[in-house]
Amino acid sequence: MMNIPSRTAKAFLAALVAGAGMLCQTNAAFVVDSLDGDITPNEISKFVSTIAGRTPATNNWGNAMATHGTEPEGMWRMYDATRNISVLNNFIRWMDVYLAYRNDMPRRTTGCGWSAAATRSPATRAPTA
Repeated sequence: MMNIPSRTAKAFLAALVAGAGMLCQTNAAFVVDSLDGDITPNEISKFVSTIAGRTPATNNWGNAMATHGTEPEGMWRMYDATRNISVLNNFIRWMDVYLAYRNDMPRRTTGCGWSAAATRSPATRAPTA
């Protein structure tokens, strides 16, 4: 019989995959103690400390918002699996920034911040002096 991971382990793996963009950070410290069983306190602690050190983009220069859903998706999956309030607080912090800087809000940068043709959008290029 095949050993099928529990729902919690699957959610943790999904959170790691969804948070793949954070793995590029030099200070990222994700840990997988085991692929069997529930998510360990050490895994949760490392996840929380890594996402707490990340800052969401507030403009789309250089397509900085091109993967805007990757980190929050990982946070939501981890919260769904653990119900850890620190993960939820970081998720809310990221979503507050994304909503504040969306295309139709006064805090956004000039030009279109959400474009299917992101490389041609003025908002993907840093302003010139």
